Amino acid sequence: MAPIGGGVMKSALECFQHAAKCEEQAKQAISDAGRAVLLETANHWRRLGRQAEAKETPGGRPAKVPPIGT
Repeated sequence: MAPIGGGVMKSALECFQHAAKCEEQAKQAISDAGRAVLLETANHWRRLGRQAEAKETPGGRPAKVPPIGT
């Protein structure tokens, strides 16, 4: 198991895919609290995706970020 903060950075695509999964699960959440946690987690994955994308893109400039809910 990788230590906290010492894991391998995921690709931007992987981060955006995780965000999309969280959003899909949020649509099916039974409670408002569960939905809120999943949507917040999706936001974190999108932020990580943008950071990874900036590192993956030549010149460090982010490419187009997929819209929320895709």
